[in-house]
Amino acid sequence: MVDRDANDVVKVRIERRGGLAGLHFSVEHDYLSLQPAQREAIASLSTTAASPSTSAGADRFHYRVRLTHADGSERTIEVPEPAMPESLESLTKASHPPPART
Repeated sequence: MVDRDANDVVKVRIERRGGLAGLHFSVEHDYLSLQPAQREAIASLSTTAASPSTSAGADRFHYRVRLTHADGSERTIEVPEPAMPESLESLTKASHPPPART
């Protein structure tokens, strides 16, 4: 198996699952369009195995980060809410505005 790092990542897809409503949401970005802090967070996630949350519950989010490499291969990293870097979590919030109130 070939070791992968964030240097050859071309696309990043982040799926957010769970929460009170149990909804799924995903967003995809070109790696090079991300801010430096977001790219650093990707590098950190890709070298650190995230452990499952011990405080998982129905109202917690869980993230699946899918990295697509230049050669077309993919790597998926499961990240519990407490371990998700804010710089990446914010990508899902900015792209998913709350429902309008009437």
